[in-house]
Amino acid sequence: MLSDIDKTGFLVLLIVLTLLVMFYLWQGWQVIHLRQEIDRLKEELVPVEERNRELRITYWEIFSLDRIERIARERLDMVEPRLESEEGEGEGESEGGE
Repeated sequence: MLSDIDKTGFLVLLIVLTLLVMFYLWQGWQVIHLRQEIDRLKEELVPVEERNRELRITYWEIFSLDRIERIARERLDMVEPRLESEEGEGEGESEGGE
């Protein structure tokens, strides 16, 4: 028969092996669970990325300089600024040419 020390050692070994097997199984379950979570999040990401792309396009359309200039001219009756040198050049050419 086994002595008390042998029985205790066997029991400890059995408990350790059981814990290792349980940890291994838990770890495998965690990997499966996390892969499913990754797949679910990837599926959620597709429409979010599409919406982001649409919003970027809208942003660039709204803040396009051509659009802003058109609105400034048509709705606000604004005109492009003229530099003083441009105004003076037209006058100077007619005087200098005489």
